[in-house]
Amino acid sequence: MNKLGKPGTLSLKEVTDGLGRTPDVVIPFLPRVINECEISGYPAARSKNSFSSAISILVQEAASVAMERKQSRVGKIRNKIESLFSRWQS
Repeated sequence: MNKLGKPGTLSLKEVTDGLGRTPDVVIPFLPRVINECEISGYPAARSKNSFSSAISILVQEAASVAMERKQSRVGKIRNKIESLFSRWQS
């Protein structure tokens, strides 16, 4: 769903009721952010906002991939230990 919140368009609830499910990706209507990016020449998805989050989800859906999540230091250490043990057992 593109441009959620644009004046005169359907609400998310109306679209969800009409489709029978929620849209996979919802891109918000952010004219101020988009216009500023157009003027400055910077990609709108570069800044941390709801637009960039929605574009990230859209890219993942289109490419059928998942982005790696940042892990805590404990998670990284645990993964290294698990990979070490799995190599050792083989």
